[in-house]
Amino acid sequence: MRTAIVVYGAAAALTAMLAVKLVQRGGPYFERPRTTMDHLWPGEPCRFAGTLATDVAQVIPRGASVACFVPVNGQVHDDYCGIIATGYLTRQWIVPNDFARNGTVDWVLAVKNPFDDPRYELIATYPEGRLYARRQQ
Repeated sequence: MRTAIVVYGAAAALTAMLAVKLVQRGGPYFERPRTTMDHLWPGEPCRFAGTLATDVAQVIPRGASVACFVPVNGQVHDDYCGIIATGYLTRQWIVPNDFARNGTVDWVLAVKNPFDDPRYELIATYPEGRLYARRQQ
């Protein structure tokens, strides 16, 4: 009898801790998430890279070079958003962020923050970020 009480008590405590953790991470609770990143890393902007990449996958032409990052003060920032975008943009070529710094990448996915570079023009705005294309010269 004592073992059953301990087991049920531990199960209730673990369930309560799981519920608290889910509330801290935010919704959606009872609907299927759009990407595997929806419940991860609360407050981390790179978690929106997968959703943004899913939205723009049909807009960016096949084989185009793409850089994906969270701009800091409107400039290129080195982070791991490009690694996340690699899994979602399988028909495009994901390049390091230095290519966007040099202005040699065709498309830029700016997650959450705007990207300020005169060599790129804003194509579309999404809740998760913005899509930029290199200006034709």
